[in-house]
Amino acid sequence: MSFALAHHWVNSAQATNHAYADAGVFGVAGSAEPANLHYLVQVLASELRYTAEAPILDEELQRAKNQLISMLLMNLEMNPVAFEDIARQVLASNEWKPPAFWVEKINAVTTEDIQNLLTRMFKSPVTLVGFGRMSKWPGLRDIQEMIAAPLQTRGTFPSLFKRFV
Repeated sequence: MSFALAHHWVNSAQATNHAYADAGVFGVAGSAEPANLHYLVQVLASELRYTAEAPILDEELQRAKNQLISMLLMNLEMNPVAFEDIARQVLASNEWKPPAFWVEKINAVTTEDIQNLLTRMFKSPVTLVGFGRMSKWPGLRDIQEMIAAPLQTRGTFPSLFKRFV
């Protein structure tokens, strides 16, 4: 998430994804000083909404595909990684598919595929976890409201957040 560079008060921000055949977990994590916690949540929610609604340019998709293919092939050049890949595939599906198979699958991904995935992801309920001094932590409903806000209000606070500012 590029906003970490634009906001000096963000200590860290990252997204994670664990995909399985029939389910998955997507999450974002961030840290900031307690005084900036409400801003952090607002920026993370805004970025999530922007990710779901912003158009995906063909050149961006191609760049992402190239990066993924490059990472896959470079990792498979190392014997331990290649052995682990073979073992995981055989354990999961009783067969091994060569790198060319995965390159073909990656290249077949379309912007429509990604938009459909994002739509499904953002229909799932939100789970919220926090630790540390949480006095300025917004409630789950407020965060859901921020994520559901129309894209044109990106960067603005829902009414509840006015009491924190």
